[in-house]
Amino acid sequence: MRHRVVQVEWKDASNMPGWVNEGDTMHPLVHVQSIGWLMKETKEAIWISSGRDLTRGGWTGAIAIPKGWIKKRRFVKV
Repeated sequence: MRHRVVQVEWKDASNMPGWVNEGDTMHPLVHVQSIGWLMKETKEAIWISSGRDLTRGGWTGAIAIPKGWIKKRRFVKV
């Protein structure tokens, strides 16, 4: 597989530690922009990585993003 660089805009979940009440102000979803090597893609998600090990073939800084959370994506020419 030829690995390409992808830029992704997506909405991330947020959490509130401790107990909360129904009327409390909730954290909004976070609008995120990520860029990285496209490691893998399935029907459910994509995996991108911030770094590649060209010697042994490993990855670092990997993140899985559910496709339902992705708002926009484009491949970046490097």
